[in-house]
Amino acid sequence: MKKLLLLLSIVFLAQPSKAQEWELFPKDQISYLQGPPGIGDSSLQTIIMDSVADLGFEKQYFFRRNLEQDQIGACNASDAYREFTSWGGWFSIDPLDSIIERNDTVFFARRKQYISSKPFYFLKNISLDSSWIIHNDYAGRKYRIEFTSQGLDTILGIVDSVRVYQVTKDSGSGPSPGAGVKFILSKHYGFIRYIPFQDFLGHNPTLNRKDLIGFKKDTVQAGFQAYEFEDYFSHSPGDVMLYKQVDWCAGIMYFFSNISFIKDSITQVYRSSDSIIYQVERTYRDKNGILSTVPVAYHKYYRSEYEPFVLAPENHVAIGDAGTPFYNGPIVWLLHAAWATSTQTVTSDLLPGTQVHEKSFYNALTGLDSADCEIHHGFDQEYGFTINSWQGFTGYADNNGITPCGTTIDLVGSRIGGVDWGDLRIPAGLSDRSSGIEIVLYPNPASDRIRIEGITIDKPVDFQIIDPMGRIIQRGTIAGPELNISNLPNGIYQLLANKGQRQFFGRFMKN
Repeated sequence: MKKLLLLLSIVFLAQPSKAQEWELFPKDQISYLQGPPGIGDSSLQTIIMDSVADLGFEKQYFFRRNLEQDQIGACNASDAYREFTSWGGWFSIDPLDSIIERNDTVFFARRKQYISSKPFYFLKNISLDSSWIIHNDYAGRKYRIEFTSQGLDTILGIVDSVRVYQVTKDSGSGPSPGAGVKFILSKHYGFIRYIPFQDFLGHNPTLNRKDLIGFKKDTVQAGFQAYEFEDYFSHSPGDVMLYKQVDWCAGIMYFFSNISFIKDSITQVYRSSDSIIYQVERTYRDKNGILSTVPVAYHKYYRSEYEPFVLAPENHVAIGDAGTPFYNGPIVWLLHAAWATSTQTVTSDLLPGTQVHEKSFYNALTGLDSADCEIHHGFDQEYGFTINSWQGFTGYADNNGITPCGTTIDLVGSRIGGVDWGDLRIPAGLSDRSSGIEIVLYPNPASDRIRIEGITIDKPVDFQIIDPMGRIIQRGTIAGPELNISNLPNGIYQLLANKGQRQFFGRFMKN
């Protein structure tokens, strides 16, 4: 049975102590904060401040420290965290992050070290109508934070005192923050709107706000709450999923892809305490347009394999024994596959009236050997998949950087619980081959803009930017040889451009 989230679920059995009043992140409270849809970074952020070290002259508050104690056999999961976080720092808050409070002034530290010459972040008890300055690490930007008002507000159905701190640009380059960019601090439940630490310390051209959409503290909870394992695998007989599979290869002067379709109709569901298995009737259309039917096939989800992944918060390393239901290749050679969760979102766009939780995962052929408790890396092979609490697995991608070749599998249509999404018709046609010409993108890596060489842009050209998961991250038209990529998260991308009947492609890294 599907889990329908109630927008309000509150139990009043306990009240926070006075010691926790006006804390930025109350200890042991699980806070779910998400940016508004279509505005900047709209991903979900799960914040758990679970450890405090009182050194006398300062207090250090640590996030997710309890997750470092996860055990995989005789191995401590902190080894995996350190391996993944050493790759490039794309985690937003990981177990090694902390905020430091010194004489009412709050600093932010990354992996136990200051990453800014001026890591100053917040003043907790400043008086009304007073302000302070936050220095950004990039281009001399300075932001003024002013304590503008205090009063009562309703937080996910709970009335509490709040303080409002407006953010404005004081000096430096970059756009001015909008009126909605502010800090709102609740007396008992911490930030109900805030600007992530990293926005003040990196090269972000804009500030992204996060709003509280749910929390859990002792016996008090409200708004969005995390899903359980069963909520991601809740299909029933009669549900149908249509997947599009693209097998591609790219060379110096060519690009081609073969497209096929997989349509699975669920006929039986077997549930037990340790697994959920779908029996399906499968219709397959290969790259040549030839249809075939497999009367009985299975999707198998074992709790021990998938629960560590689907229950993990964002930017967290989860270790289990599973690959994905789409692929049983080299990843299963590893005794314990280490998947890093990437982004999460909560949206009602997929299923109006219901909040759907979407998650994405990433792996680079990395596993934890339980014999020696060491992380073992593969070579230039990447995997990823996406899942949501309504449709289950919605995408898979792999990329071999040596060949380079890869596969993407995306859900393009579904009928879940009688609700149709997308298109369930298998396209006709004998062939879906496409070809293209590789273009040069530089600088590579790039942080703000890339230049395009190898295509004459004498009129607007349509383009798409695709991430390693096969998702279209950005699309539009190019009117000149430069393309602004400053709003993209750090990572590896493919640029596809169409001019007339010809397709051009190139790969680049954003850092």
